[in-house]
Amino acid sequence: MTHLSLARWQAAYAVTANDRAAAEQLAQNLAVEQTIEYPYELVEGTWYADEMTGRIEALEPFNETEWKVTISYPAEAVQGEILQLLNMVYGNSSLQTKTRLLDFTLSPELAAEYPGPRYGLTGLRNYWQVPAGPLVMAVLKPIGHSSREFAAMASAFARAGVAVIKDDHSLHNQNFSPFRERVTVCVDAVANANAQAGHHTAYLPNITSAGAELVERALCAQELGANGIMVAPALTGWGSVHELANHPDFTLPIVCHPSWSGPMVRGPRPVVSPF
Repeated sequence: MTHLSLARWQAAYAVTANDRAAAEQLAQNLAVEQTIEYPYELVEGTWYADEMTGRIEALEPFNETEWKVTISYPAEAVQGEILQLLNMVYGNSSLQTKTRLLDFTLSPELAAEYPGPRYGLTGLRNYWQVPAGPLVMAVLKPIGHSSREFAAMASAFARAGVAVIKDDHSLHNQNFSPFRERVTVCVDAVANANAQAGHHTAYLPNITSAGAELVERALCAQELGANGIMVAPALTGWGSVHELANHPDFTLPIVCHPSWSGPMVRGPRPVVSPF
């Protein structure tokens, strides 16, 4: 078997260490843990060490106790697998107490596979017809109201001219407000209010659900005339959201809700930079 040099992509981390030697050790631990997860000395001097193992590209201090380390990884180890990309960028190292993921940059090969948001901020403004000003988002709540009551709220918000109305993240498919019924009456209420007031308010139902139901609710929302959907990836799984974004029959904007992601980015020991 002939081993070739592999294209690489990079991730940046913050590590907590009292001196450079300790920071270098943490960086090496990261590089190994996120790739071969195997005693490095057993592969040192081989292709597995030179190409497959994470490679420390830069190490520089933020301050006296925190360092920024940049590590490159082989692109072939993650191509075509969004969850393997996320696994390699932080995986088991997210359990460590002295590391934090800051950022990652894809190689041209991977960037072609993962081009980013279908709309982006400019696309959303065009789609929702909000060329300037804040994208004010109103929320249908509290839980316990009927679908008709939520529709009345949506109508009032739309007549007031807010840019976007979304379901609260606690609204799913409860008996007091079943998903399809709620989306139907809220879409109609917003459309009627827009027609009367001359606004372009968008309505986004919450489709957060498990398995195939996620796609079914997304397509249902699209069919009923919603202007986008909201989903909580930390609950549904990032792979499911990625699959939905690439579904050939689904074209609406996807807005992500932070439910269950808090401990990752906030609190006394956040492990991922919010950015």
